[in-house]
Amino acid sequence: MMKTLFSIIALGATAGFLSTAVAEESVTVTGDLVCAHCDLGIESKCATALETEDAAYLLDGAVVEKFFEGDANEDVERVTATGAVSKVGENSVLTATKIEVAES
Repeated sequence: MMKTLFSIIALGATAGFLSTAVAEESVTVTGDLVCAHCDLGIESKCATALETEDAAYLLDGAVVEKFFEGDANEDVERVTATGAVSKVGENSVLTATKIEVAES
C-alpha cells in the first residue's frame, strides 16, 4: 500500500514539474498595445494588453512597469515582448522579462 501511495505522489510531483516547465518556456511576440478593458473587453478595469494577429496577452511583470515609468514610452503603440505565458481563467498572461519598442 505504501509503495502504491509513494508511486502516486511521485507521479503527481513529476506531472507538476512538467506542467511548470512548460509554463516557463519563453516566447517572443510582437503586437499592438491596447487596453484589456476598453479595447478588448476582457477585464473589468483598465489593464495593459498586447494584441497580436493570433491572440491577446495581458502584460505583467516589473519589466512592463519599468517600461511605462515616466513619459518616455507614453505614445508607443507597438512592442515586442519576451517572457513566460500562463493562463489565468480564460486570459493569457505574458510575464515579460524583456519589452521594447517594435520596429514598424
